[in-house]
Amino acid sequence: MFCVCRQEVLLLDNEIAFNEAIIEYREQGTQEIQNQIGKANQIFKDLAVLVHEQGAMIGKR
Repeated sequence: MFCVCRQEVLLLDNEIAFNEAIIEYREQGTQEIQNQIGKANQIFKDLAVLVHEQGAMIGKR
């Protein structure tokens, strides 16, 4: 009986470790997506500034 319980505990520990590894992997992926979205956001902000400046130049002609 002790052997079965110990095996069950070891299997449960392995499953918990596996699930924690998956959670960590997904968290890193989520952070990378957030980082990429932030970069894309900055690109659009920069583009908006350029378009605004060019519009002001064209308006002065």
